[in-house]
Amino acid sequence: MRAALGDIAAATEAMRSGDRERRLVISLLPSFAARWLTPRIDNFIEQYPEIDVELQSTHTITDFSLDDVDVVLRFGHDNHPGLFAEHLLDAVFFPACAPTYNGGRLPKAPSDLASVTVLRNDYEMWHAWFAAAGLEGWKEPRRGVLYQDASQQMQAVMDGQGVGLVRRSLAMQEIVNGRLVRLFDIEARSPWT
Repeated sequence: MRAALGDIAAATEAMRSGDRERRLVISLLPSFAARWLTPRIDNFIEQYPEIDVELQSTHTITDFSLDDVDVVLRFGHDNHPGLFAEHLLDAVFFPACAPTYNGGRLPKAPSDLASVTVLRNDYEMWHAWFAAAGLEGWKEPRRGVLYQDASQQMQAVMDGQGVGLVRRSLAMQEIVNGRLVRLFDIEARSPWT
């Protein structure tokens, strides 16, 4: 029986490793998966049809010694001991709203944000944007829904719930499609890349 179980285990492992050689597992934030990678993944699939791509949309930090993941796309700093890190893009933020927000009467100047609903997010970049806009002393919003996922916040913005600070990498297609309007020509760079 021991020999038969060993043969079954060996055959199972051979099947898994054969499939594993053709599979690329990418772990990334749900917002980045939905709004940045998914619209671009078809080019990769056309170039490499023999590779099966698995996207793991998660906020969980990957442990390469435990998790079956090949590539992780995350915002962070460049120091990752023991890992190869490649700079993909800078995170740049700016305020945006739906074109129909406030009956189409959109803020014209940064100081107009004092009279509108400013949506909160988990990455707390409003302070940096306020400073870039010359609004010294303005603080992060502390009331209302706290969005931990950028895609959820952007959906709330597109639904007309308020003005949100959005990442350029995630928002540009929605601006091109007319679902978002960029307010002002002022942006803030994130400390993360």
